[in-house]
Amino acid sequence: KNPSATQGMAGGTLLGLLALNLASRNRGTSVLPRTCAATASTAPVSGPVDRILEASRAGDWQRCVALLDEARAQHGSRLLARSLHATSLACSRAGEWAVAERLLLELVDTTGLAPRADAYNGAIRAASRAGDPKGASRLLQQMSDAGVEPDAVSYSCALAGLTSDPPAALALMQSMRDRGVQPSARCYSSALAACRRGRCGAEATRLLRQAEEQGLAPTEPDFLHGLVACGSSGAHAQGA
Repeated sequence: KNPSATQGMAGGTLLGLLALNLASRNRGTSVLPRTCAATASTAPVSGPVDRILEASRAGDWQRCVALLDEARAQHGSRLLARSLHATSLACSRAGEWAVAERLLLELVDTTGLAPRADAYNGAIRAASRAGDPKGASRLLQQMSDAGVEPDAVSYSCALAGLTSDPPAALALMQSMRDRGVQPSARCYSSALAACRRGRCGAEATRLLRQAEEQGLAPTEPDFLHGLVACGSSGAHAQGA
């Protein structure tokens, strides 16, 4: 086929579609794809949203929150979900996980939309780093309640805060397996650290075997955690 003719036909088709769309707007309808229509409908609030996104990228969580309050007052229910999402990410990066949790709950309650997994994961990670494993576990549950399936990163972030609570760490490892999520190397490392703390030699041995069966290569610290756990519990005498 003649390339010029093909391009001309494509251009004509596109112009025709745009003409139909302009005409249909006068009748209150649209022939553009739904995603395009959705983007167009959110254009009026792009200003405040862009400022929030910019502040989030700069890591200025306090400015994000201030802009969000301003946007709520100006736009109310028209506030875009991505503003809440961006602000929650900025708060999590700054360690303000409790503020992030509140924003994620607001996003679900006011928009009916489910936050992205990275927003929950960031808040869970921040809660664990702050030494609040209960908060991390609560966020993990809220993630499921919102219809967002926790992934290996979600569990890894929660497990990082459970190294001093062996029963909870082992229970969470079993929970993720029950849900069909394969533990990552970091998940095993955190669980093995918990086994060391709790002198759970038999459980540590089982975890090392499962990691190898899964095709993961335990690190030297992982083996050290297992050896100390076995030595402390006497499990090595029964061992493999």
